[in-house]
Amino acid sequence: LNGTLGTQNSCYATNPGPTFSECRHTPVVPAVNQPVTVSVRAQDPQAVSSCEVWWSANGAAFAHAAMSPQVPGVYSGTIPGFAAGTLVQFYVRATDGLGAASTWPAKSTNAGALYEVNDGQANLNNGHNFRVLLSPANWALLRAATNLMSSAFLPGTLIYDEQRAYYEVGI
Repeated sequence: LNGTLGTQNSCYATNPGPTFSECRHTPVVPAVNQPVTVSVRAQDPQAVSSCEVWWSANGAAFAHAAMSPQVPGVYSGTIPGFAAGTLVQFYVRATDGLGAASTWPAKSTNAGALYEVNDGQANLNNGHNFRVLLSPANWALLRAATNLMSSAFLPGTLIYDEQRAYYEVGI
């Protein structure tokens, strides 16, 4: 490496905004018209001044609602209920005390945090059930004739047995 002893972070930012962990939504597969609670642990050395959950139903424009602090550092917000089979993409946006904002997942509107309102299609009596969810835009991209043989990964969510969500999986 031409005499260098290491590498340097090429994306240094003086204040990148809050960091996130433990993000989840409940229920994992909501019933028709059942609201969904999104919770996340958001932290920042300058304190978290606000936290919001953003969502899009079936590819429509994103709406948002404030998230409220629960136990220290954990915020929760509610997404309204929708009809059967509605695909909801969501993300969390938080701002710190100095005004720096960040999102989870990092790509916000282009990320893979999704759920689908119960459509009655799961068969839990015959082995395991997997739901593979992509945003409408990424589903269209995946199915485009020019991409059928692509080896690129698109962000999505895997739902296992209607109980566990794995966000940001490459599909």
